Amino acid sequence: MRTARGLFSVAVLLAVLGGPDSAQAAFMANLQATSNLAASGTRVSLVDVSMVPGDKYAWAVGEVGFMGPTPLLTFNGHSWTTVAVKLPSDTELTAASPTTKTAGWVVGYTGLPGSTAKPFLASVAGTSVHQVDLKSYGGGIIYSVAELSAKDAWAVGYLQSKSSRITPLALNWNGTSWRQVKVLSEQAGLVLQTVTSAAPAGWWMIGSSQNSNNSEVMRWTGSTWVASLTTSSATLTGIAATSSTDAWLVGDGSPDAYAAHWNGTKWQTVATPTSVSELNAVAMSGKRVWLAGDAMVSGSPDRLIPVMLYSTGGAPGRQAVPDPGGSTSSESQSRFEAIAAASADFVIAVGDNGNECELGTGFADVYNGKSWIAAALPPTDDSTGAKPTCGG
Repeated sequence: MRTARGLFSVAVLLAVLGGPDSAQAAFMANLQATSNLAASGTRVSLVDVSMVPGDKYAWAVGEVGFMGPTPLLTFNGHSWTTVAVKLPSDTELTAASPTTKTAGWVVGYTGLPGSTAKPFLASVAGTSVHQVDLKSYGGGIIYSVAELSAKDAWAVGYLQSKSSRITPLALNWNGTSWRQVKVLSEQAGLVLQTVTSAAPAGWWMIGSSQNSNNSEVMRWTGSTWVASLTTSSATLTGIAATSSTDAWLVGDGSPDAYAAHWNGTKWQTVATPTSVSELNAVAMSGKRVWLAGDAMVSGSPDRLIPVMLYSTGGAPGRQAVPDPGGSTSSESQSRFEAIAAASADFVIAVGDNGNECELGTGFADVYNGKSWIAAALPPTDDSTGAKPTCGG
């Protein structure tokens, strides 16, 4: 998902191998035993997560250092590995959708966002990368990609003309090629941020207008995208569905978090704790729902901490999550950016822990059906060594 706060952010995907209960217990014990790796100087901004369908395995991508390279990471349940994929040097990945443990799609952009950015879409198989030719599309960024089957996938974002006119971009994979599908919307400057599907729920996507305060939810009918909800009361950031009558939507309602439930006929607003500032992502497994975001804690200085809400159909309540800590020299901003569920007892949430003048360090938490445990990230190489400084 792409938050309104970071329309030009970089995204991640984690990789987790699952197994029977005993193997899962060993995995969780290993996460705790190796948690010291998280303090090894890793600077990876994690903002998205997705799993291999029907498996407890996923990929991860993220930004390393200040304007550093974008690595593709995998996690085998015990340690992280960087996959040596060769991308154009100016490529930033924003999301990925693994179809198997070693193959999938990655999206993002090349160049600089807002100026020379051009949409990027490629298939990955092992360490091989095959870039889809999108030169004819001009400028733009792809923010999200998801695959329902070998013959059905979507990638969404926006296109920007030479005159800076913004139009929504939706690409569909039919098993052979990608084709652009026109998105009819009354919202001028619509940027598509997230696309998602879970059979038999069908396809959903959300976007935000760059010309107004409106956000829009759209649903795929099989032949066209139609508006399901348009709102100016919240900036929508995440959506998940498990059936045609059960979907959840989250966002930033300013000043409080926003959540809504789809019952097959209409969207109904769901009350959230007033202590939660915003919700950035949502994941579902059956009737279980996790809503990930952040909350502001007053102090000297104030801190933004990650927050996890949980529901089985009613009003969501808070679940305890590890605190990744934060800077004491300026306002710390630690938040969950994305979440994905493999099952009711295996969920992954990722986020970023930084402030207004530092890239921050990424973090990942894993839910084992009982509690959330911090998953250590690998040391990474910051090839630039450069970062902004506070007050200087």
